[in-house]
Amino acid sequence: MAMTSEDLRRELLRHASFDGTVPPQVIARVADDGPWDGRMWEVLQIVAADHDRMAFLAGGLLPGEVADCVERWTESPLDVPDIAQIVDAGSYDPDPFSALVSHGLLQRVLLDADGQVRRVDGELVGRWISDQFADADDTKIVAWAEQLVS
Repeated sequence: MAMTSEDLRRELLRHASFDGTVPPQVIARVADDGPWDGRMWEVLQIVAADHDRMAFLAGGLLPGEVADCVERWTESPLDVPDIAQIVDAGSYDPDPFSALVSHGLLQRVLLDADGQVRRVDGELVGRWISDQFADADDTKIVAWAEQLVS
């Protein structure tokens, strides 16, 4: 069954640890209550694949924080494989990446010539883009990206 926002929030609350936070094994615990499918379930698996990454992406480990994060990524126009790659590149914000996808620049920006996650000023490119372009318009993001990969 396709996971909804209500399902997500209920499951995260239900499986919270004694301290009220989402535990590292949340994917396995929620999967036992399934079977789940759909975009939200796929994004939850990306976000919660690593406990530290989940805490970073959500800004904490409270069920509401994690649910808000999963919903934000789920509601983005990005494809699930793109979300996984963007998160692997260190991003915490989906917004700046839609412009890169629509202009065919995502792969070239995220990966260096050796196929490794690119670094900008010593920082993972996803995090750098999230920091620098959180409120930027698409034109500015694309212009920067084209200069980077040219």
